[in-house]
Amino acid sequence: MSTPKKKSSSQSPAKRAASTAVAPAMMASFQSPDGTIITMQGVLAIDTDGTGPSHNDGDQDPETSAKVTASGKWVPKSDPRGVRFLNADKDEYSVAPKNLALANGGHLQVGDLAAVVLPSGKTHSAPIGDFGPAHQAGEFSLAAVQAMGVAVLFTKKGPIPTLDGPKASDIHVTVTFHPNTAA
Repeated sequence: MSTPKKKSSSQSPAKRAASTAVAPAMMASFQSPDGTIITMQGVLAIDTDGTGPSHNDGDQDPETSAKVTASGKWVPKSDPRGVRFLNADKDEYSVAPKNLALANGGHLQVGDLAAVVLPSGKTHSAPIGDFGPAHQAGEFSLAAVQAMGVAVLFTKKGPIPTLDGPKASDIHVTVTFHPNTAA
């Protein structure tokens, strides 16, 4: 699969997203020609990575792509100023697709802003604190999902976001990443 295609800025965002082919493993996406915004469709998911508990998530990783410095600034995990990895229970962060990371030739870095739009139209923003599966958007830390006002079911296979109680239907979201916004 290739990285999101650049589309002409004369098209509306909805038209650009609609004109992008959607494969089962990749959600619709578009990118402004200058890389200033990257918008993707996805399904809301909960990330439990970092220093907090796993919550029965078999994919939980004790490390995140970001670390926090003594002064509270987020830096890449390779930065020696970082004193701890993020904690998904306490730190609100988004997970960006790894194919969009600067380290992989993309436009995004730790700390850049991501905004999610829920089905209700409610918007919530969180900085990028981790990079995850390529071509997938919609994953946020447990703290960020709870701050969105989305209920969480804690299951034997990890936490699941829900807007409809135990049914836990997929929550389709739009995520917009804003490169070069890291503080």
